[in-house]
Parts: sequence; structure tokens; C-alpha cells
Amino acid sequence: MQRIGGGYTMYFNKKYKRTGVLFQGAFKASHIKTTHHLLYLSAYVNCNIEIHNISDARKYPWSSHSNYLSKSKSDICDGKVVWSHFKNRKEYEDFAKENIEAAKLKKEDEKLVLE
Repeated sequence: MQRIGGGYTMYFNKKYKRTGVLFQGAFKASHIKTTHHLLYLSAYVNCNIEIHNISDARKYPWSSHSNYLSKSKSDICDGKVVWSHFKNRKEYEDFAKENIEAAKLKKEDEKLVLE
């Protein structure tokens, strides 16, 4: 990740005649220990745009959520590991919706606690 981020930063800075960093903070990686955690993170990452009330994840072109809901082949996403835990795409979509709502509630609760 450091090589990718550093290389892209150099390219971007040269292209736009600028200097400095593009990404804030260090890259962090965590081991996913359980299937439940993997499925939750899949839904969270795919629907993050919706959790933060920016756009509908199914229609947002830079989200892979639509790839997870359709049967069309994607060059970027391979959802076989995630899909193998659901009977069909609709079941995954329902799971993602539940997680979106739970994440929104958690976000609201954290905001109230901070106030």
C-alpha cells in the first residue's frame, strides 16, 4: 500500500505541479478473524456512501455494491467468498440494508454522546 500510495502521490503531484501528501495518516491493516466480521465489513465498505448519507450505494458509480447485487462479471470485484454465505443476491442485499441502518444508528448515537 505504501508503494501504491507513494507512487500515485508522485504522479499526481507531478501532473498538477504541486507538492505534499495526498493521503492523511498511515495505512492500517487488520486481520479479519471471523466470517461474521468479513460479511459485516463487506456490507460496510460497499455501502459506506449510503451510511454517510451521500448517495444510494446501488446507484453510486464508485461503489462496488451494485456488482455484489448483480450477476454481471466484474473485472475488479470477486464476491464469491461473500456470496457463498447467502442463498441469493437478494439475501445479501437485505443483509447490507440491515447493516446500513445499524451503522447509521451507531453513528447517530456516537454523535449524541459527543454532544
